[in-house]
Amino acid sequence: MKKGIDHIGIFTSGILHDGKGNILYRRRGPGARDEKGKWDVGAGGSLEFGETIENCLVREIQEEVGVGILEMEYLGKREVFRNLDGKDTHWIGFYYKCLIDPSQARISEDEECDAMEWGSFHEPRQPRMMGQEEVYEMFKDKF
Repeated sequence: MKKGIDHIGIFTSGILHDGKGNILYRRRGPGARDEKGKWDVGAGGSLEFGETIENCLVREIQEEVGVGILEMEYLGKREVFRNLDGKDTHWIGFYYKCLIDPSQARISEDEECDAMEWGSFHEPRQPRMMGQEEVYEMFKDKF
């Protein structure tokens, strides 16, 4: 069974910031599951059985960016319906604003992410992942 396709998938997403008004953008690399070459405003991934949402977020950010979270603030949830390669998908995401040490951030999974850049939340990188407009609209007052 495939998460998000055969049953509803659950994911966490941390919008990583440096405490000085910048967030970390990550571009999806050649080994990413989908949307290769597009910019993502977050880091995170799918919840594993028996794992809490916050533990998932901590694990995924450590795996993807190589850092721990210094502070986290829950932002909200989002239900995501999309069609990828002819398959309908359904995910529920939990979003957090996460303070990290920017000097420690690095690309940890170079097949899944091939570039990282710091910048303003209000000046998103292009091309961006499908549905990111909703993320920017939902959380624009938090950054």
